[in-house]
Amino acid sequence: MRKLTYGRQMILGIVLLTLGHVLSWMTGWRYFDNLGWIAYGLLFLIHPVWGAGAMDTPHIKTYVRLAGAAVVLTGCFLRVGGADDYWQRHISESLQINVSEATVINSYDDHSGFQGDGTSYVVLSFEDDKLENQIAAPGGWHSLPLTDNLETLIYGTRTETEATGPFIGITMSRAESGYWYFYDRQGETYSDDQVLNRGSYNYTFAIYDTQKDLLYYCEYDT
Repeated sequence: MRKLTYGRQMILGIVLLTLGHVLSWMTGWRYFDNLGWIAYGLLFLIHPVWGAGAMDTPHIKTYVRLAGAAVVLTGCFLRVGGADDYWQRHISESLQINVSEATVINSYDDHSGFQGDGTSYVVLSFEDDKLENQIAAPGGWHSLPLTDNLETLIYGTRTETEATGPFIGITMSRAESGYWYFYDRQGETYSDDQVLNRGSYNYTFAIYDTQKDLLYYCEYDT
C-alpha cells in the first residue's frame, strides 16, 4: 500500500468532500455535506501530514492536528450544504406539493441534540399562483380560517381571565386569505383534535397566503 503523503491525503479529502456533496444532492439529506467535512478533518487529525515547505516549522504536527480539528468542528456546527435547495426538496416531500421553483426568502432551524427538539421555519416566495392549484387537492390542506385548536396552538387565545398558547417555537405570520396545512407527526394524523391534550408536540404546519404568494412552513418538535 502506498504511503499516504500530503498530496495524496489532500486528494483523498477532496474526494470525500465531493462524495458528501453528491450524496446530499441525491438524497436531499444535507448532512452528507457535513459528514464530508468531518471526514476530511479527521484525516489530518488522525494522520497529520504537511507539505515540504513546512518541514522546518516548529510544532507543525500540532498545528496540522489543530487545523484538522477546526475542520471537524466546521462540519459539526455549520450547515455547509445548499440550504435553499434542501428546503425546497424537503418541503415538497413533506407537504406533497412541488415548490422547486420557489425562492427561499427566510429560513431558520434550531433542531439539535439527540432527540432532535427544535423549530424549523421557512418562508417561500412564488412568482405566480400555480401553487394554489396543487394545494386545493386533498392531502391535509384546508381553506382559512384555522380551527379553534390550531388558532390556540399557533397564535394562542386570550380571554379576560385566561391565556392559552401559542405552542410553537416562532412567531407565525398570519394570512387574510389562503390555505393551511397541519400534520400531527406524533399522532400520525391530519387531525388536530388531540394536539392540545399532550405535554409535547411534534407537528408540521404551513400557511399559504394567496394574496402575497408566500408559503410559511414550520416544523415544531419538543
